[in-house]
Amino acid sequence: MAEVLKASSEAARLDVDAIHAVYDDAILGDGGIERTLKRLSVFADARNRSANQRANIHLVIAHIHWRHGDRAASLAAIETAMDHHETTDGLLLKARLLDVAGDTEAAVPFYERALAATDGKEEAEFIRIRLTMAEARARNVDVLLDVAQARDQSFKNRAAIALAILGHPDLANTIYRVLGDDPARAYREHVRLAQWALASGEHPVAQREAWRGFEAAGLQIDARYALALLVESHREEDTLTDLLDGLDGRGAGTAMLDELRVDLLIETQRYDDAVAFYESVAGNGAGVDVEARRRLIKLYDAAGRPDDMIREYRRLMAAEPDVVLWYAGLASHYVGLARHEDALAVWRLFEAASGERPQAVVAAGEEMIGMGFLEEAVAMVERQLAEAGEHVEGLLFLFDARFERGRDDDALAILARLKALLPPEDSAVRDLADAYERMNRPELALEIMEALETTQDGLGYDERMRLAWLHSLADRKQDALDAWRSLWVSVDNPARRSLAEDQLLLLAAETNTLADIVVQLEEKLFAGEVDRNEMDLLVRVYT
Repeated sequence: MAEVLKASSEAARLDVDAIHAVYDDAILGDGGIERTLKRLSVFADARNRSANQRANIHLVIAHIHWRHGDRAASLAAIETAMDHHETTDGLLLKARLLDVAGDTEAAVPFYERALAATDGKEEAEFIRIRLTMAEARARNVDVLLDVAQARDQSFKNRAAIALAILGHPDLANTIYRVLGDDPARAYREHVRLAQWALASGEHPVAQREAWRGFEAAGLQIDARYALALLVESHREEDTLTDLLDGLDGRGAGTAMLDELRVDLLIETQRYDDAVAFYESVAGNGAGVDVEARRRLIKLYDAAGRPDDMIREYRRLMAAEPDVVLWYAGLASHYVGLARHEDALAVWRLFEAASGERPQAVVAAGEEMIGMGFLEEAVAMVERQLAEAGEHVEGLLFLFDARFERGRDDDALAILARLKALLPPEDSAVRDLADAYERMNRPELALEIMEALETTQDGLGYDERMRLAWLHSLADRKQDALDAWRSLWVSVDNPARRSLAEDQLLLLAAETNTLADIVVQLEEKLFAGEVDRNEMDLLVRVYT
């Protein structure tokens, strides 16, 4: 703040970066801009300051309002500044605000006056571009094209972006060129050209630039986007078959291109070709991730070859008995045919092959419940617990299965088993506390969290807040009041402090201790020991 005020008095121009820093400090420190605006207004209204200084401070206020998204308040502050003294900063800021609001015609005279007033070369260049774009909007894009033809390629590229924004991607493509050899920049520029070409129906250009963007992409998500543009262009042109032929011409592809090939074969309803390609790539399953194989294996069904699909599922079940998805896929197929006994037989095969793996059994149980086999899933998990010993994943699965279907007594019994299993310092006791809280047993959840606080020598903010809530739910008002007060004293974040303050005052009113808190704070105030949080709380109580 001090730097901004000093610059408004001494510097010829505003320091916009410093103004942004003031805004950031206001948001992070105060949780809003009101206090900062009040302080600035005091300085702006001081009659011992020059007209130029007062104008600059009002422009600082305008910048803060704009950064906060309040365009109307920003414009009002600019008008006040201009009443004091017309500056280049004020003219340019008003022009930009009008421009971004779409009022180009009103922005032009302010741009022109700012251009006449500025001494900055780059700023003048920026203003000329905005004026050119404004004129192009109002009259004809040929103006911008003519200007661009006489300038260097960097300017041409900026003009091309302006043309695209104005709705002329075809013209943008005629003057834009990829500059430099930086891969990240090259990707963005090739994709930009592909987008413009696609928008203007120039499919050969769109396809060429999309391929170049794919080849320049450094991130997988970028490569996928480039391929999406490529496919969209071929789809609009009705040449997906040509794209498939082009993939053949590229030889051995990446996993992403293999995935694209299968997608295209499916879209063009060439299911047998998709199956053949899958078989050639997947072989015995190596090198292709589980989810991809699960999707691809369904191609047998799409191709009208269910027997081959079943055979492949069974082969994979034998080769990878710990992969639940293979059993789920085959069982789901049988459920779809109303062959429930066959589906259960698949799950019995799984239990025989992988019954000693706790996490796999729980995952299989969840799949079974999704197919309507609730009791069978519960029985399978119970058998596994009896044979291998009780474990957290299995007991939580059983709890969810019972609690979500209204069997509270059974759910509580399962939680008792889990509580007996867990030592107090085990991190899984948090899951146990969650479960008790879901069952509206706050006193049991509170017992666990208090023990955890003791064994871990304190809790983090979120768990301390949860403990405070649990005290309230368990009707332990004084403990809740102490917990919220401890949180309120210890946090600096405005939003967190405000939440703690709300709960503190509410509980203080309920327990008739608000007056005691006020007396304590007033004593600290008179002793000069009150901090900022305590002062804010006093102000809130008084108002």
